[in-house]
Amino acid sequence: MSKKIIPHVVSQHAEEAAFLWLLRDQAVYAPNYDLPDLIALEERVEAHLDGLRVAGDDAWPFVIEELSLGEPSGAFAATALAVEQANQSWFDAVVAAVADSPVMARGMISALGWVEWVRAIEFLGPLLESTDPILRSVGIAGYVAHGRDPGRALGRALDAESGELRCRAYAAVGRLGRIDLLPGVARGFADEMPGCRYSAAWASALLGDAAGLVALRQITEESGPFQQRAVVQAGRLLEHEVALGWLNNLRQNASAARLAILAAGAIGNPKFVPWLIEQMEVPVHARIAGGAFTTITGVDLELERLEQDAPSEPAAEASAEADEVPVDPDEDYPWPNPVLVQQWWNDKGGAFTGGRRHLCGEPLSEGALRRILRYGKQSHRAAAAIELAVLGEEALFEVRARGDRQMAGLGR
Repeated sequence: MSKKIIPHVVSQHAEEAAFLWLLRDQAVYAPNYDLPDLIALEERVEAHLDGLRVAGDDAWPFVIEELSLGEPSGAFAATALAVEQANQSWFDAVVAAVADSPVMARGMISALGWVEWVRAIEFLGPLLESTDPILRSVGIAGYVAHGRDPGRALGRALDAESGELRCRAYAAVGRLGRIDLLPGVARGFADEMPGCRYSAAWASALLGDAAGLVALRQITEESGPFQQRAVVQAGRLLEHEVALGWLNNLRQNASAARLAILAAGAIGNPKFVPWLIEQMEVPVHARIAGGAFTTITGVDLELERLEQDAPSEPAAEASAEADEVPVDPDEDYPWPNPVLVQQWWNDKGGAFTGGRRHLCGEPLSEGALRRILRYGKQSHRAAAAIELAVLGEEALFEVRARGDRQMAGLGR
């Protein structure tokens, strides 16, 4: 090695940079992180990247070791260093690892959005011309991460043979507000891949296309990995009276209770709060109902001491194949105490106008949405960004971007 380094320290920097990025990846839409929390976490990531930068070339073997694990977190650290150092051979090593792995591509995209645009563009341009569809999708998503338009490459990708590339392209059209490309996105409503159908429907609905809303509603009726996401987005994008009728139908179906709770939180009408409090009595629905209550009212259950301990239940059994405990989708939400929540609602609920949509305790308005975008939790900030985009004032604000850049953008 060319420098005097402490190998186990540099190794720890590589491991921690990857691990902390994984935490950050999970935090960008979390209900328990706000923008300052995100920035604090990113500063920890940067501290370990700095350790790798100081080690220089001698850090690369440790970074490659993380990359070889086949996880997106390893691809993040390797890409960030390669791009910052303008080291093509390092970048080629990441490309070789990512080319066959859409999962690892996520970390590469995040890194290309993390570094400064003047450095990223040197590598993004060639990615757009790659013959590998995954790398082309990385190129498109990297442009979007910086709020930049990849131009003609985006239009071409809408008809790509690769589902991964089509999916990225459909989503990019929505995020960039490319209304001119909606006819190409509409072809995705009948795509054979569920992810493509969802991205196409979401992008079109976001940009005001009625056919996109119809396609999104259809996905809400199909069990699958995108059903719950479609329900939340439909709740935000449907015309309010239509959304209310749709929610009432969902509430009548006992097997669709979770979907109805998600829809109620997205629609944001306080008239559904009493029903949400009833759902808090059902353990399997309690935390997500508490989350929907908070989304509408803005009440922090923990801060207001409206939570309780988790009910006693048998420990989850590990998977026989993977030896893993099943992931709890509601683990970031506190357990609400229905009695205390009801008392709060009895005292404070009269302040809410039942006929208007609310987010975080405020009737929807541009000013309220901008306040939420600055001060809200990440899940609520993402909702506010959607609502602002629907108002047509600007392209979708990127709540996944580096926090310092978000803060600068909000300051402007």
